Amino acid sequence: MLAEHVELSVALSPEQRALVMQWGDDNIAKKTTVTAQVVIEGQLNYARLRLVVENLRNAHGLLRTALRHVPGWRGLRMQQLDESPILHWCEADLRCEADLSCETDLRPTGETTLSDWVEQFRAQPMATERGELIKAALVHLQSGHVLVLVANALVMDRAGLLAFIGQMIEGYRDGAMIDPENLFQYPGFVEWRQSLEDDEAALLGREYWNSYIAQNSGLESPRHGCRWKIPRTSGLGKKIHTTRAIDHRSTQVLERTANALGCPVDILLQGAWWLLLVRLTGFESFIAGWLHDCRRDYEVMAGAAGVFEKILPVAIHIQADTSFAQWLATFSGTLNNHIEAQEYWNLDEPSAPAHLRTGFAFYEALPERISGWRVAAGPGPYPRFELALQIDWSGATAELLIDADASRYCKN
Repeated sequence: MLAEHVELSVALSPEQRALVMQWGDDNIAKKTTVTAQVVIEGQLNYARLRLVVENLRNAHGLLRTALRHVPGWRGLRMQQLDESPILHWCEADLRCEADLSCETDLRPTGETTLSDWVEQFRAQPMATERGELIKAALVHLQSGHVLVLVANALVMDRAGLLAFIGQMIEGYRDGAMIDPENLFQYPGFVEWRQSLEDDEAALLGREYWNSYIAQNSGLESPRHGCRWKIPRTSGLGKKIHTTRAIDHRSTQVLERTANALGCPVDILLQGAWWLLLVRLTGFESFIAGWLHDCRRDYEVMAGAAGVFEKILPVAIHIQADTSFAQWLATFSGTLNNHIEAQEYWNLDEPSAPAHLRTGFAFYEALPERISGWRVAAGPGPYPRFELALQIDWSGATAELLIDADASRYCKN
């Protein structure tokens, strides 16, 4: 039995509470996960990889806590454990249909595909109240191996899981263990967020958002012909994912265009996404959501595990005769203002929930650290987005992923 101290618990951050609010239920939140795969070609030291994953899990203090209700406190809390739970590690061999050391009922058959097996593994529940917050599976294939990592979405967002994988690959490559002292720990983020509630900038920050929402009151999410007004019952609770790759030549063109317009490439792509949607609406103004990761703004937080992503509202006003370059410059300034005031946006009770229906997310893909190792992360857990564009950008290439609610959209 795990020993724990009831008093050593930490409240959820506003970013975590926002996810619970969007899912609408603590139990759903505790079951929702983010998933990524590392495709590995060539020889692999299995024991060494497992040791690195275990060490890294232990180095991130948040991954050694339990998500549970604590007497005397309202809502879920992160409770520190005296002992780390055993990492749920599973190995399966899809070459000879023989399970190796899997502590589940996932037995490969002659018809089992990698995607089917990964989905079954992902769906296996984790006992978050006992500190099971991340699990790993090593799948052996004829072409090599695939490491599957599944983390609870209340303790690890998509960008955090990618950072975790980057640290894991470096640890395996260099044969070095991660020192917890070199990592930003999530309880420090929670404490910092709490300290901002009454600091001298809080009033100005809240006034900024109140003014922004007042100026854009009445705006709804994009209304266009691609969306069914009445949801199809057959698609309820399901998602549609469509991906497109961008080659190096195209990413170079986009980077040159962004430089010419004086903005980062992520702002250019976000602007292009909103322009597409506004054209589909007949240039009708709307409000949408920008998934922003504050780790990009604070160097000390880089590589931290936890939930740092937040959805900020963006109001889109583009007239048919407006120059895209001119509008993008104004829009870029708005996003910069949003970043300055991001901690004061009310994530718990947003005054413009319509912005949670259509979104944009931009991720910087991991550079190749070991030849033959490739990371393939799934879409982020966007509870309320009916339609979102997610971009994984490496500079050399990029991947666009459309994430859509199957009850509102069809793949064609």
